[in-house]
Amino acid sequence: FAAASSAGLGPDVLIGIETVFAHRLYDSGFLANLDETAVDWTVFERSTLQAVQRGADVRIGVPLNAYVNVMFYNRALIEEAPQSFEALQAVSENGRKVGLPARFYFSYWGIGGLDGSVFEGNELAETSATGMQNWLEWLVAFQQTPGAVLSPDTAALADSFARGDLALLVADSLKLATFEEQLGSEQLGVATIPNFPAAQPFSNVELMVVNSASVQLEAAARLSNFMSNEAQQRKLARTTSGRVPVNRSVTLNPTLFPRVSVILEQNQAAVVPTKQQDDLLNLLINAADPVYQLVLEGIVTPEEGAEMIVDEVIGEVGR
Repeated sequence: FAAASSAGLGPDVLIGIETVFAHRLYDSGFLANLDETAVDWTVFERSTLQAVQRGADVRIGVPLNAYVNVMFYNRALIEEAPQSFEALQAVSENGRKVGLPARFYFSYWGIGGLDGSVFEGNELAETSATGMQNWLEWLVAFQQTPGAVLSPDTAALADSFARGDLALLVADSLKLATFEEQLGSEQLGVATIPNFPAAQPFSNVELMVVNSASVQLEAAARLSNFMSNEAQQRKLARTTSGRVPVNRSVTLNPTLFPRVSVILEQNQAAVVPTKQQDDLLNLLINAADPVYQLVLEGIVTPEEGAEMIVDEVIGEVGR
């Protein structure tokens, strides 16, 4: 898109781009500000609009759908998903395999699940080190249980679950179609992450954006209003894409949409990063991912690891 737009050949509209990439395109001058167009912003939750907001009068795109981490479970191996961290640990204690991603972004939910926090507004919270330490301590203890499968390789974890090797897996909801195909609709279960709603993963919002060189802004606004209206968003819910509606008027009957209704419920409690938090999040990911492995390998303690992460992020912010 960027290359084509630079040459004056880019499309008027790009559909399905994630917010982090949309912000980069806007920073490079390729995207239009849609704030003053005829887009109906009232259909979205205020938290969802955080994903596209740049200051008081700039919106870089229109939310279309979202996906989020949830807990998948194999009904052939476990009847129902655990609802608490204690119950999750008990499942692993009994030898049933539980896959958890050992990376900051994909396991962020654990920090809030233990009443910790990383962000305070758009800044790093003063208690962020404590929150990360508590979560790392829990992961270290969980790693000692017989069924624990902790890995930074989310693709390998997904493959293991699809083969039927894992009873439980926390993974992003886009895996829904693959897991249904591999395990079968009757065998696959979807649940909120243990300690819901305190355990809050990140919500990944996908957008429609408009080329800054386009003269079709109002046509694009009409298209976005059509794609985000209640009827079209309900059609989205009928798919097995793992994506959920972002129109705040859409509710789903759990009997008719058992899996997507759970994903929607999890997404409504998820964290939608602001642009400023996204910038901080990139620093946290770069700092935390290698440290998580050091902690799980026993090279540094959870307390040391958390301090290492915070010190590196503060150092980068200060540069």
